Amino acid sequence: HGALWMGLAYGMMGQQDKAAELASRAEQMNPDPDNGDFHALLGAAYCMGDQAPEARRILACLESCGIDESARAAQTGFIYGWLGEYDKAVKFYSRAFADRSSGVLFLANHPVCDMPRSDPRVMEMIKELGFPVTRPMLPGSAAGGATSPTDSPDT
Repeated sequence: HGALWMGLAYGMMGQQDKAAELASRAEQMNPDPDNGDFHALLGAAYCMGDQAPEARRILACLESCGIDESARAAQTGFIYGWLGEYDKAVKFYSRAFADRSSGVLFLANHPVCDMPRSDPRVMEMIKELGFPVTRPMLPGSAAGGATSPTDSPDT
């Protein structure tokens, strides 16, 4: 899934065209149509590439994947977070957190999750499970008052 991770990297650097191009390439090369983690990251790459309709199509693909419902809840919440639809994201995350889905571990600290976890309700869920949040939130995120790495009080 090298093309997917490259697309995510370009997206996190703000290069929307490259993010969208590599997301499309990764989707064409996807060897496992039932890989929910792949679909979740693909949806994020499409969002980073300013391709929200493609991310919504990926949401529909997740529904038809043959994966565990609690894992799918975390992955679906992740894409809704990237779409900025935090009420829906929180609904799915709540289920994933209640089921102790392994997808919440990724949400707690991976840089590609900065946007999906930027809602204060998500941050609270992460804290309630005892996970430290080790990544700063994106500047200008929905949480309001989010910080960039240079705004950290530790510097």
